[in-house]
Amino acid sequence: MPRSSTFKSTLFTGSAVLTFLLTGCGSSSDAPRASATDGAAAATDGAAGGGKKTCAIAPASLINSTLGITAGDPEEQDNGSVTVCTYSGTTIVRFDTATDAAAFATEKQTYAPHGMKTTDIPGFADEAYYATLSAVGITTNTVVARKGSIEVQISSKATVDQEKALAEKLFALL
Repeated sequence: MPRSSTFKSTLFTGSAVLTFLLTGCGSSSDAPRASATDGAAAATDGAAGGGKKTCAIAPASLINSTLGITAGDPEEQDNGSVTVCTYSGTTIVRFDTATDAAAFATEKQTYAPHGMKTTDIPGFADEAYYATLSAVGITTNTVVARKGSIEVQISSKATVDQEKALAEKLFALL
C-alpha cells in the first residue's frame, strides 16, 4: 500500500474511533438533530439536578473563543443521557448526564484497544484524562472529565490546555 494511502487509512480509522467513542454506544441513526439556535431555553432541562443538556450550553461563540478555532453552529444528536454537539471541522463536544466513577473507568479503557494512550489529568474535576491522536500532520486532542454524574468530552485540534479551559467553563454553566 502506498505511503499516502496508509496515512489516509490511519487518519480515517482514528477519526472513526474518536467519533464512536464520543457519540456513545447505543446511538441511533434515527436520532433527531437540531441546531444550537433551536432555543436557548432548551439549554438545560433541569441543569442543576443533572438533567438533560443541549448544545445551546456550548454555542459556537464559546467554542471559538476558548479553543481558538472557527466553527459554525453545532448539529445536535440526542442519545438519551448523551448529547453530542458536532461543529464544522473536527470539533465535538459530548455531554453525558449519567456517568459514575465505574462507567468513567470503563469508558477510559475503550481507548487502549484502538492504540490510543490516555493520560490522567490530576486535580481536574472529580477525575479527568486526555488522549491524543496524530496522523498525516493533524493532531486531535480529546479531554474527558467527570464532575458528579456529568461527563464532558471535548475533541478538537486545540491544545489540551484549551480543551481543559472549555471543560471548566462548561462545568460552570451546568
